[in-house]
Amino acid sequence: MEQPASYYDEVYSRPVSDYTIPVEEAPWLPLWETAASYAIKGGPCHVVDIGCGPGHFPSILLKRYPTWTEEGGTYTGIDFSSKAIGLGKKVALGLKWILRDLNDDEPIPDADLYVTMEFLEHIHEDLRVMKKLKAGAEIFLTVPNVNDIAHVRYFPELKNAVNRYGQFIDIAYAYQITDEHYAISGKIKG
Repeated sequence: MEQPASYYDEVYSRPVSDYTIPVEEAPWLPLWETAASYAIKGGPCHVVDIGCGPGHFPSILLKRYPTWTEEGGTYTGIDFSSKAIGLGKKVALGLKWILRDLNDDEPIPDADLYVTMEFLEHIHEDLRVMKKLKAGAEIFLTVPNVNDIAHVRYFPELKNAVNRYGQFIDIAYAYQITDEHYAISGKIKG
């Protein structure tokens, strides 16, 4: 079931959770590290992180590639949880953060690389969000193969995710990245 921002504000406020452990111990570390490799593969670029959560991905990106922003890399994180945005601002200083519900009618900022990890399964309007992405931009997305109370959908098989998002992406790679997650990368279709 799609949850309101207040649900995630409460999740990110819990004193003990997967979101409060060191990022190197979090179950999503392989996702964040892979996204970081995409952010640096062709040189620094502009990354827009859709459903960014509390800033774990940019934290890993800046730890692994500390000169990324000095070399021209820019980052914009978008989330509708004020708690997530507040935490992100603390762990990844100097980056741009936008508090916003992506179910709105506003365009998503242009990017060289869109990253959306463990977000699309949480909203009913995931396809509408995909339609807002700039044609020709790179994308790295992940989705789960397990269900959760906060999921609107999940993908029991990789082909389910490929079929859903392949209409928007010229897929370069689609694979199982962890026991519970699939990854898809490529370019947004024009």
